[in-house]
Amino acid sequence: MKRIQRSNKLLLIAFALLVLVQIPFLFTDPDTLADVNTRGAWIDESLYVFQAREWIDSGQLDIAVNDAFVRSPVFQLLVSGFFLIFGTHLFAARLMTVVVVAAALAFTISRKHTRTLGWVMAGVLFTQYHIFQFSHHSLVYMVAIAWLLFALVFLTEAYEGYRVNRNVFLANLFVFLAYGTSVQMLPAAVIVPAVCFILWITRLKKPDSTPWMFITAAGYSALFGLLYFLIWYLPNRNMFDTIVFFQAEGRFPTSLYEFAQTFRFNFINCLWIRKLMPYFMLAGITVLAWPFVMRKNTSLAHKAVFLFALFWLIIEFPKTGMFYIPFRYLLGFITAMSLLVSLGITRLLQVKAPWKYGAVVFIAAVFITNVIHAVNSWNRRTYDIEKANEIMAQRIADNEVALGAWAPAFTWDVWVKCVPVWNEYMNDDQPIEKYRPTIIVSEFNEADSDNYYSKHGYNLKEISDTITAVKVWRYDLVFYSLKK
Repeated sequence: MKRIQRSNKLLLIAFALLVLVQIPFLFTDPDTLADVNTRGAWIDESLYVFQAREWIDSGQLDIAVNDAFVRSPVFQLLVSGFFLIFGTHLFAARLMTVVVVAAALAFTISRKHTRTLGWVMAGVLFTQYHIFQFSHHSLVYMVAIAWLLFALVFLTEAYEGYRVNRNVFLANLFVFLAYGTSVQMLPAAVIVPAVCFILWITRLKKPDSTPWMFITAAGYSALFGLLYFLIWYLPNRNMFDTIVFFQAEGRFPTSLYEFAQTFRFNFINCLWIRKLMPYFMLAGITVLAWPFVMRKNTSLAHKAVFLFALFWLIIEFPKTGMFYIPFRYLLGFITAMSLLVSLGITRLLQVKAPWKYGAVVFIAAVFITNVIHAVNSWNRRTYDIEKANEIMAQRIADNEVALGAWAPAFTWDVWVKCVPVWNEYMNDDQPIEKYRPTIIVSEFNEADSDNYYSKHGYNLKEISDTITAVKVWRYDLVFYSLKK
């Protein structure tokens, strides 16, 4: 009983700490340096939740007007619940991400066999600049990562011999929630069976070695995959195929040589930065050292963590060779790499040697550096989105329509229908005539819609009654109020 009470106390403390440090960021713009190569969270976090927002506000759900609901149904249901409790506000959507991420870390710390790992993760992984920044945005990536961390903890509990079948089931369930949150996580369905398979074949000479955990894990993984295929993919097959084609076309190299060249360029220019250098170095050392560690009397729980992180890293690695490489796409890669780092430090802390003091120094150095990055981010904070919402509220009334990919970001203060427009992808069949919008939001050069309007003969200035220029971060936007 005392052990359970202690676990619950640790869970609450860890959860509260992680939530509290994120709260100040729930009401500001995204950090200007978090994803400098793309629009990032500035546009995407509102795009991801506006269908759920309209569903709660009006009781109507249009899953065809945007691809977010189809590719992230679990995320949409979660954010809808937070909207019901806190109202349809941006801070409520962001709070949902914070709560799920904090719960994953707190749960890791609350379990006896992952407690040290959890505290190391708190200092090394969850303070890492990009992880910290995206943990307070209403995007799918960190929520999906949190589900995988839950899956990892349940898998380690199975290897501790505690309710094995139940925990293998729960591990696969949380992997299912991960790719139900973000379709990009679909390859993660193989992680749990792969870990179980490797741990089985490496322990064949052990008297208690059986294939049943692997068979069970593979069965549950296949079952959840089949459910996703039948219940969600097939009914929305056309949109899924469109999403996959649009998201993948021209973004990945077509040969190993081209991938190597692109990876080299990305590594030099995007990845080998001060915020990530320590993680690359220690993760590499951890991977090189573990073939030797696996032969020794290492706990099955830690072996499972290592293999889970390694398979996760392998799955995420192809993204490092993309021609277009937003940091939000790399969050899974950074997490898997940081998980290896955290495991390596945890192992050092548990040995009776001077090395453990070096691990403590490393944790302290990384933690202090990451805190400095967070403080600098706070000092850079802006409120451009809030100001744009105030301007929009003066130009559109409830139950009207706003057109454009930026529209969801600027309509939090009114109950309106938002329709994003992308040329040759979505809502590009006469959206002005179809939806009769009150206002169109567009970047001055129409880059956000891939020049949809000019390519289709619309002169937004001529069809507008009032034109308002708005500056958000580095983007020059225009609100076109259409003639009645």
